[in-house]
Amino acid sequence: MKRISHCYICGETGPDTDDHVIPDCFFTDPRPDNLLTFPAHLACNRRLSRSDEYARDILASLGSEQSVVAKELWGGQD
Repeated sequence: MKRISHCYICGETGPDTDDHVIPDCFFTDPRPDNLLTFPAHLACNRRLSRSDEYARDILASLGSEQSVVAKELWGGQD
């Protein structure tokens, strides 16, 4: 398979890491080992990680009353 030579976030060349397209923070342990990734710059990846965590927390809080997984993602709060 040919490696993509551009960061999928900023479009510039020279990606040096991979970013999970569905953020891995959306999954509880053990995380699936086949999560989709795209090439990215580490700086771009880190810049988006806070947004990923924020979105995860919002979504988990919406379902935290009914879902054991949402409670675990939210921080194990009962």
